[in-house]
Amino acid sequence: MEAAAPRIAALAGHPLWSTLRDRDALVRFMESHVFCVWDFMSLLKALQARTTGIDVPWRPVGDARVRRLVNEIVLAEESDVLPDGRVAAHFELYLAAMDDAGASADVVRRFVDGLPTGTGRGGHSAAVQRAAAQAGVPAAAAEFMASTFAVIDRGRPWEIAAAFGIGREQAIPDMFTATLAAVGREARCRLFAEYLERHVELDGDEHGPMMLDLIDALCGTDPARWSEARAAALDALDARQRLWDALAGSG
Repeated sequence: MEAAAPRIAALAGHPLWSTLRDRDALVRFMESHVFCVWDFMSLLKALQARTTGIDVPWRPVGDARVRRLVNEIVLAEESDVLPDGRVAAHFELYLAAMDDAGASADVVRRFVDGLPTGTGRGGHSAAVQRAAAQAGVPAAAAEFMASTFAVIDRGRPWEIAAAFGIGREQAIPDMFTATLAAVGREARCRLFAEYLERHVELDGDEHGPMMLDLIDALCGTDPARWSEARAAALDALDARQRLWDALAGSG
């Protein structure tokens, strides 16, 4: 999607990165950005729910190639084998990185603990916003999650795939490379650097190209689907821009 390229470049070159000059700035960033890490997985699991067979009794769903692409990405994101042999979800790695850097994960843990279970395939947005308000999630992060869950609640796999594939997997390598350049690899952010490096590697070399194939498979030759996918991708990038603007302004 050519229209996404300038938005992705703007995110990678955002003034936010120049504000991450000290530990306090990094801590503030992580305490909001962690909610992007959490809803990244929600977006991915919503895609898995709509393209693979997860119900019991089981039956095959949709295109087997789509199922394989989605399940391969879920495997790495939810249970990655890290360089030191540990197995962890990337969200769990991020929480460990927050602890390592001295950032408080109290709000995000309170938020996750306050989420309802068994909401089915719709109506998630209101529940997430209630949990965010009760936990005291930063306003800009809550707004970002609301944009994500608007896509999830519409339930169109091609839109979810575009928001995830273009808005996340295509944008992350350049953004996280910029983040790494800003924060370095000092002892205060060793695990955070590990998290960033792992995503740059996975998303740039594997998941990004896989998601482009997935979007193509889900949209096929349907111009309406392509139009909706494009809008969802651009909306996701614009939501990230608003979040970065807010975080840069809060420094």
